[in-house]
Amino acid sequence: MTPVSWLEIFANYSEGFRSPSVVNDVIFNSTVKPIKLRSREVGIQIQPTSRFKFLADLWYTTLTQEIFQATAGLDPQNLGHSIREGYDIE
Repeated sequence: MTPVSWLEIFANYSEGFRSPSVVNDVIFNSTVKPIKLRSREVGIQIQPTSRFKFLADLWYTTLTQEIFQATAGLDPQNLGHSIREGYDIE
């Protein structure tokens, strides 16, 4: 939304999933289910002049089954449910 020319308010929502890989995931754990991701973001951008811009946003992401592989060749590890949250200021 742009209520006035110098202010923008935004929000984003997304969902996604990744099916287990037969080679990398199912061989190590036959009960693994699709990984589901949900992400939300809200923020503002203020630009009072053409030379100055301020942007700030907050974000929050959940992942049902985070899989970590330290390096190629090592077995993947199921870390379970994970949350990422943070903010950006520019």
